Amino acid sequence: MLTPEFNGSLHFAGECCSVHHGWIVGALDSAYNAVLSILKQAGAHDKIKQMETTWGTLSAPDVALTKMSKQLV
Repeated sequence: MLTPEFNGSLHFAGECCSVHHGWIVGALDSAYNAVLSILKQAGAHDKIKQMETTWGTLSAPDVALTKMSKQLV
């Protein structure tokens, strides 16, 4: 569900599309990624910069174990 469909014309967003399923942070992260993808496809670099200035940048989803989480296991 994280991959845009129909040549990038269809994006799904929401907490169900996130590694943070069931949490508001998942919905926000998912929405950010969908909007970023749409802006990249449109070539709207000025809007991307504005979004990053307003909301910050979003790192990759935490699907892999980090060094810290490996130590906790």
